[in-house]
Amino acid sequence: LERPFGAQQEHFENQAGEQLIQNLPPIPMALMFLTALMEQKMVITGSRRSVLLSATTALSEMLKPLKWCHLMVPRVPSNLAGDLLQYPAPFILGMPAQDPGILELIRELPDDVTLVDLDVGRVILASTFATEDLSRGTPKNETTARALRTQVLSLAQC
Repeated sequence: LERPFGAQQEHFENQAGEQLIQNLPPIPMALMFLTALMEQKMVITGSRRSVLLSATTALSEMLKPLKWCHLMVPRVPSNLAGDLLQYPAPFILGMPAQDPGILELIRELPDDVTLVDLDVGRVILASTFATEDLSRGTPKNETTARALRTQVLSLAQC
């Protein structure tokens, strides 16, 4: 409490990064980062609520100097989870695995949602990831998007 607010925030962000490193091996962490960088829908799940908050905070910090400008909810209440999964734009949602009904929702995720499971340290890419148009409609970006998708898919096979 004696530290200024800026120092407290910096300390929390550092601790969040350390917690994420402890819960995700390097390749799944890279997949999570690239999924966010490519503005895909993502659900982060885990049994510890503090780790969910840390993971979303650390992911936001990893993206700097870019900023996630879409929906980000570090801990989704179970009664809103089903509705938020149908959100049409990119999102990052933290869902505590022990909340009622969450495991059922996770088993039936929409095809365009990537799952990050902090309890087992893995990332399951959205089934539409390999076929989705990532170029955002500009021909110049199409080649870059295709190359990036190929790299992500090869990384996911490791």
